[in-house]
Amino acid sequence: MVADGNRGDLMRNDVDDPTGGPKLPDEHHERRFHGFLEASPDAVVIIDGDGVIVQVNGQTEKLFGYSREELVGQALEMLMPERSRGSHVAKTRAYHANPQPRTFTACRSRNAIDEHIKD
Repeated sequence: MVADGNRGDLMRNDVDDPTGGPKLPDEHHERRFHGFLEASPDAVVIIDGDGVIVQVNGQTEKLFGYSREELVGQALEMLMPERSRGSHVAKTRAYHANPQPRTFTACRSRNAIDEHIKD
């Protein structure tokens, strides 16, 4: 399974079950993925290669005060303080050119939330 935000499909079943079992329908994987996404105690924002939000969970809505409908289709930078937006676009492009696991720090998260509350 892979995430494919560029097409809008969040999950595809491209590989056989490693246990040798049959492939499950894509719909099953899609439901399972969304279940995990919604069960997360943390805010989760999924973006495509252009930095456009393609999916969020309920915790994201609570944290930032925007509905899914307001977030999906918008640039990720809308959730950041204005002073950080410009440099983030370049960082997002660099990440997508060479994806590596990284942590979204609490400090960055807090700044984004504080800025949103002030507006």
